[in-house]
Amino acid sequence: MRLSTEPPISPVWSSTAWRGDALAWVDRSLAARGARRTGDAEQVRVRPWSTQLRVPTDHGTAWMKACGPVGTDEAALYDVLVAHAADVVVPPWATDAEQGRLLLPDAGTELRRVATRESLVDQWAEVLRRYGHLQRQSAGWAAELEAAGLLRLTPGELVEEWRKRTGARDPVDAAQPALQQAADRLASGPVPLALQHDDLHAGNVFCADSSRVAARRARFFDWGDAYVGHPFMTLLISLRGPSYHFDIDLTDDERWHMVDAYLEAWTDLAGLTELRPLVEQAVLLARIGRALGWERALARATDAEWAEWGEGPQHWLDDVTRLATSAGPVW
Repeated sequence: MRLSTEPPISPVWSSTAWRGDALAWVDRSLAARGARRTGDAEQVRVRPWSTQLRVPTDHGTAWMKACGPVGTDEAALYDVLVAHAADVVVPPWATDAEQGRLLLPDAGTELRRVATRESLVDQWAEVLRRYGHLQRQSAGWAAELEAAGLLRLTPGELVEEWRKRTGARDPVDAAQPALQQAADRLASGPVPLALQHDDLHAGNVFCADSSRVAARRARFFDWGDAYVGHPFMTLLISLRGPSYHFDIDLTDDERWHMVDAYLEAWTDLAGLTELRPLVEQAVLLARIGRALGWERALARATDAEWAEWGEGPQHWLDDVTRLATSAGPVW
């Protein structure tokens, strides 16, 4: 059930011809830095949205990532991020926006591998605080992100995309007022569009150890789902991560501790009493963005890949309808 007329991409990435071309680019990129490859590269995984090679070099391990041709141009996004906020990302050794290729140095350990159940809540609050400040800055260069090819999805556009995919059904009709109200409240609120990672969890954050000091120096990676949108939509995945990775059932106090740390970056625009209600509106609509992200990721999937991941888009759309027609929490 591919969404593109183009052939699946993962067989291309698995081919000898692609590997030879990719490694030739890696070798040229390394040579431009005065480095060289010291052994064969290992292809650590192939997915319908990206593939990665682990490359041994005389300057340490490097990672070559090839991004899918549909959706975010991650290589071009890195160029913008490095220009404006190099301290919160891992500056690539090389990028090729036309081919969607990145060559990155190894940046250490992901937060999910160093944090503990006891440290995670406070650490994650610090990470979200740091990330919120990055987003706040990015509002000033959102147009530059779009010019680089990053997708733009406003709250209103997300609701329209949901309508296109749900058809005319009674639950959908009942959900529309709540979704439109959420979109209107976000659009009329004080928070501008900004960079939205859309998959920010402890596996996409580099952190040296389990201390709060290390969390304040965290660096973010894997921007393949990112778009320009309402920044608070990031919190959908970010607030689910503690349960997914650490089996932590957050209390309301813990959840708002994290949210308020994140919101600190936006308090120049409004107080917490005005910002907090917008979070729940954003987290509801963010599920539509997740559905669209899965569609982009699977646009050139094989039938087997669709069998494995193809339920993703509909799962999120159904979740939107269910939550918009109930009085329960949207977390």
